[in-house]
Amino acid sequence: MNNYQKLQRRDFFKLALAAGLSTYLLDRGKSWGQNPADTSIKADLILHNALIATQNDQRSFAEALAITGNRFLAVGTEKEVMAYRGDNTRIVNLNRRTVIPGINDSHTHLIRGGLNYNMELRWDGVPSLADALRMLKEQAARTPAPQWVRVIGGWSEFQFAERRMPT
Repeated sequence: MNNYQKLQRRDFFKLALAAGLSTYLLDRGKSWGQNPADTSIKADLILHNALIATQNDQRSFAEALAITGNRFLAVGTEKEVMAYRGDNTRIVNLNRRTVIPGINDSHTHLIRGGLNYNMELRWDGVPSLADALRMLKEQAARTPAPQWVRVIGGWSEFQFAERRMPT
């Protein structure tokens, strides 16, 4: 009975070792297909002739990048990245424009908006200063004292027919 227990323990350790080794190898195998030197995978999109901010201290900017699906295949020099070009790859020349990863400004100022919604005025797309000043006068009449009317948003003096700032 003692030999049986030793055999079981030995088999258990073999099984544990095999399971651990298998798990390690399977995990390593996941990255084998993603090896950056494996250019058999072709990109859906290549952006080149660019200044691509990498956020990497050793290489702050790259010249090009290759994407397939929703994954980066390569980020590097034109030569490195063009190795991922296929027959159906869309190539975009950015003419030395800068690419900054991950900027998505989809936010709102809920508290300010909730407290001041009826005191704010937007001039986006207003064609003339006369229209803008009329809107301002109407908003001032609706805004309770001692509150200020706030003109907010994306307007520019260049949108107005008069091509100047309001005075």
